[in-house]
Amino acid sequence: MGVGKPERRGQVVDFVLSNFSLDEEKNLDSWIEHTIKAIKELQDKELNEVKSRYSLKGISF
Repeated sequence: MGVGKPERRGQVVDFVLSNFSLDEEKNLDSWIEHTIKAIKELQDKELNEVKSRYSLKGISF
């Protein structure tokens, strides 16, 4: 999950403050669950280990 980039440079504020898209809304519960698992692992593991395991790059929910 991330902010991403608008199509045109001048639209940054509107883009960042806009609502979730329908696709993002469908995935929100999965992203939250994924994030909760990562936070729990941070209690016992190093940050870099958790970051590499729980990166959202390339993951499709």
